[in-house]
Amino acid sequence: MLTITKLGIGTAREYFQKEFAHGSNSYFSEQGVIQGRWSGRLAEDLGLTGGVTEEAYLRLIEGQDPKTGEQWIKHRDTYLTREGKEAGHIPAWDLTLSAPKSFSLAALVGQDERLIRAAQLANTKAMEVMEGYVQGRGGGSRRPINTGRWILATFQHDTSRPVDGYPAPQLHFHNVLMNVQRDFTGQFRALQSAELYKAKSLGTAVFYSELQRQAHELGYETRIDPKTKAPEIKGFSQEYLAAESLRRREILERLQELGMPGSRAAQIAALNSRQDKLALSPEELRDLHQAHGEIYGNQAQRAYSEALERGPVQARHIASLSSAVNFAERRLSERNAVFEHYELVRDALRYGRGAVDVDSVEAEVRKRLREQQLIPIHHYRDFAPGARYTTPEMIRLEREVIERVRAGSGMVSPIAEGADLSHYPQLADNPKRQEILRAILATHDQVVALQGTAGSAKSTSAGILREIAEDYGFQVKGLAPTGKARDALHEKGVPSETLQMHLIRSRGNERTGQKNTLYILDEASLASTKQMRAFLDTLGPKDHVLLVGDDDPNPRKVRQHTSIEAGRMFQELQEAGMNTAHLNRIYRQKDPELRQVVLEFRHGRTEQALKLLSQQRRIHEFANARERYAAIANAYLERP
Repeated sequence: MLTITKLGIGTAREYFQKEFAHGSNSYFSEQGVIQGRWSGRLAEDLGLTGGVTEEAYLRLIEGQDPKTGEQWIKHRDTYLTREGKEAGHIPAWDLTLSAPKSFSLAALVGQDERLIRAAQLANTKAMEVMEGYVQGRGGGSRRPINTGRWILATFQHDTSRPVDGYPAPQLHFHNVLMNVQRDFTGQFRALQSAELYKAKSLGTAVFYSELQRQAHELGYETRIDPKTKAPEIKGFSQEYLAAESLRRREILERLQELGMPGSRAAQIAALNSRQDKLALSPEELRDLHQAHGEIYGNQAQRAYSEALERGPVQARHIASLSSAVNFAERRLSERNAVFEHYELVRDALRYGRGAVDVDSVEAEVRKRLREQQLIPIHHYRDFAPGARYTTPEMIRLEREVIERVRAGSGMVSPIAEGADLSHYPQLADNPKRQEILRAILATHDQVVALQGTAGSAKSTSAGILREIAEDYGFQVKGLAPTGKARDALHEKGVPSETLQMHLIRSRGNERTGQKNTLYILDEASLASTKQMRAFLDTLGPKDHVLLVGDDDPNPRKVRQHTSIEAGRMFQELQEAGMNTAHLNRIYRQKDPELRQVVLEFRHGRTEQALKLLSQQRRIHEFANARERYAAIANAYLERP
């Protein structure tokens, strides 16, 4: 799989000699050195081809011209944090691709050099795809620049670090990405890595797909590991695979000691648990692995021999190109109105299991775009590389929702037009809220919205509306896409259930004899397009709907979380003209200092908000999760 690790300046220097180019415990080192190779479009533009030299490598991690030493990238000095970690300039990233254990065993212990070449090609293809997602920094508050060009130094390794004196066979590639970009004017800039992290799963999918496809061509039968979802060559026992994965076991044991869950903690534990490499020659290393393999019946050699005898195989899971892309499109559109190009290609490759390749999937996507089976979306994440798509079905659903809401405009009798709200004590000293609630009660539109800043008493207002509407003969029912929001409505006196449960109960039910109902749908921006369409179908002709969601400094935009499923209907409906009232005063934060922090976050000034939190001593750092959880528990117990 693909992992991406930041390298500090000191680490990047040290790794060249002690890690990347270090040839001990390697099958293919030359005089104790592993020769790296340059690649990438920017590397080619700059004349960096062939082998990686130490001088060029060290100059590039300093942001300099690899040939002349001219400073291209200005950066602040690296410094040590209180925990002794490097911070500041990031000179490079290590994009590491590791072959599944059975591939490493068949290639190295079984001595199938064809598989080594297959892994090299798979790494090259995965990096070519990932290069399309690299960006340069725009500078200041400007958006990043999509360049699709990088400088990469690739080092092939074939063992993991030794555990108890044993360096297990592990074919992997360190692709060192230099923090150097060049924009279209020729100016050199630092690299923006955010989109690479987002597309990391695509890099893994390409690597695995290429490996599996080539393994089939070489005569190997494969399976998908149920835990890791990685392809594995058949014919290897779990005992042998586990025995050759000692370092992972050591990492997991170390994690349990530190109480640090998560992938980031796994990386930290891996660094802390490393042992120095042994100085074994290629011949000694091969003998060591052969001896270890004999204990388990020479499974690697047998797998290689059977593959040669078998010849090219066809996987049991035979996916056509069309079915793979259909699966990906269907899976993504079930949960998102708009999905990313890399997600579509990734999921098609995962479904294909080596039966389709990335170039064919890309061609199929282009075909569907020409035939308008996929619709490009240009207003969403335009600064990001790649493309975003939706489907004709999703566009149809969104139009139907908008048309349904428009059709209800001016078509219902008000809940309580001209209602006297003065005798409701919750509104006595709040003329602004009176005005908003009076407008909601007097509307002739079937669907309207109430937006407000977080903490502006939207749920409290919903509770007041419930009381007034019931006084005027309406039944009031609260709905929410999440259990937490449902419970919040309950606390304000609104009988509620989740939107999903309401839709289930409504299937096939007749509404005869029911009272006219006011539905209050909280956290409306979390409702999917499909859910909103189904919900509107449940309404009676005299029912009212109030959609409630968070506000934005720009009243035309919705700041609340977007839908966990397909759609952003709350925002689309407002842009289509749905009547919307706004609550902007914050009631939840009584502390004036904390209220100011909330306002800074609301207006998008994250850096200033964090600065205020730090000045107010509200940010606390802990060494690990165990200490953090203990502090949270203690703070909770100390609350009055």
